[in-house]
Amino acid sequence: DEQVAELAFEHFADRGFRNLAFCGYSGAKWSDTRHRRFAALAREAGINCDEFVPRRRRAPSRKPQTLALEMSGLIHDQELAAWLQRLPRTTGVFAANDLRGRQLLGLCSDHNLIVPDHLSVLGVDNDELLCELTDPPLSSIEPDCERIGLSAAAALDSMMTRPRRRPADQFIAPAGIATRKSTDVLAINEP
Repeated sequence: DEQVAELAFEHFADRGFRNLAFCGYSGAKWSDTRHRRFAALAREAGINCDEFVPRRRRAPSRKPQTLALEMSGLIHDQELAAWLQRLPRTTGVFAANDLRGRQLLGLCSDHNLIVPDHLSVLGVDNDELLCELTDPPLSSIEPDCERIGLSAAAALDSMMTRPRRRPADQFIAPAGIATRKSTDVLAINEP
């Protein structure tokens, strides 16, 4: 997740963005890790990094599951739209995943925010169906699914042949970024 955030930061920095924002799911470890690393990189570079923090509806009764977090994110549309409208023009918005990115693009369209001219949006997971069916198509960080699968199979094999030995944690770097229209821009404040 830290490498995902680093790739997102580099993607926006290479395009000249001086304003960044993060929109994720509070309470999901993977989203919180991406947010912390992205914000830290922005701070180190002297770049403003805003974040979307929804008002709490009620305290969660148990550890939130990813699907529940993603579905609950949909109830914050009005707050999210207001936040998007307050962001400075030419802001690069890093969405924690493609579902959140799709939501952001829909709200931008509903509120006359032009993507990628006013705001640029980058998701994670490279869900090709989701990314290609948004308007404009969503740029997305692509996980290295093949390496993840091979690594998981090797770990399972190791656990079955040497059950008392726990395999070491492995961190698989993302494969890259599928750049689509939602971030295909250079951030220039001069019209």
